[in-house]
Amino acid sequence: MPGIEEIKNGLKKKFKDAVVAVEEQNPTRLFVDIKSAKVRQISNEIIAMGGRYLVSIGYDNISRDKTLGMIHTFGFDKDGILLSLRTSVPESKPVMDSITPDIPNAGWSEREYMDLLGMKFTGHPKPKRLILADDWPEGVYPLCKDVKLNKEEPEAKEAK
Repeated sequence: MPGIEEIKNGLKKKFKDAVVAVEEQNPTRLFVDIKSAKVRQISNEIIAMGGRYLVSIGYDNISRDKTLGMIHTFGFDKDGILLSLRTSVPESKPVMDSITPDIPNAGWSEREYMDLLGMKFTGHPKPKRLILADDWPEGVYPLCKDVKLNKEEPEAKEAK
């Protein structure tokens, strides 16, 4: 398995036009910021290097820079390295490639952020709702910061 320097340098060399920044917090924690157009290819490269998919987290960064983001985290178990692949898309076009066709365990995380943030994942094999009821109002995304916490949404019927 590669060490943190090999991972860093390998990704920067192979994806020089897509890797925006690399932050090594300590010898076992790495953050790699990338352009969203290469998220699937870079995720596959991390798997090929020996990384194991762990979890994905979506976030609303609209108030800061008008984007929605995803962090896909991978573990290199033998070396105790955690790598978080960070990417974002404009709020006006919240679409990025799905990593689920190659990494099936990412499927539910991507579907979660479809429901909760309004993100779309091109190529997702099962892009249906996961959390919200079928009759949940379109355009209301509970994790977006502009949703008022004290606002009462119309009651949703029981899911089918």
